[in-house]
Amino acid sequence: MSLKQQDIYVILKILSQPGERWSYVSLSESLRLSPSETNAAVKRAIQCGLMRPAFGTESNPQPMAAALLEFLAHGIRYVFPIQPGGLTRGVATGFAAPGLQMLMSESDEHMAVWPWAGGDCRGYAMSPLFRRAPEAVQDHPQFHAMLALTDVLRQSSPRGREVAIMKLKGMIERNG
Repeated sequence: MSLKQQDIYVILKILSQPGERWSYVSLSESLRLSPSETNAAVKRAIQCGLMRPAFGTESNPQPMAAALLEFLAHGIRYVFPIQPGGLTRGVATGFAAPGLQMLMSESDEHMAVWPWAGGDCRGYAMSPLFRRAPEAVQDHPQFHAMLALTDVLRQSSPRGREVAIMKLKGMIERNG
């Protein structure tokens, strides 16, 4: 079994809702995936060491924060690189995403967006980690921020990656 993009997408969603109990059905609905796709993503994440099976009274498998941060910091840009595109309407990502603009100065004219007809921004297209991300982050700011920071790790400069991993580490440790 090989790791797939939606596996990271699923893990980040779980981490973005700390303390919330989830079922494969509820998680799949919020991610715009089928329950079987969600279940398969969790199984692959466990096999790859990015999640662990549920222990004791836990009802669900849990993300392995340290392993995930290591993969995001050092491997994601090689395994799931960004595919940039032209100007389009979409949802802001990277340091242009809501709540992240103050981390690094970016010009509005070079804003990165996930292409989506329902988006409220115009910028340069950046392929999302998973195609359903623009829809799934609506009304989920913590998940949006985590995916946007992951995009920075997939393509940014060394300084941008350093800032993104520190912010992601803080978010994951607070939530974990």
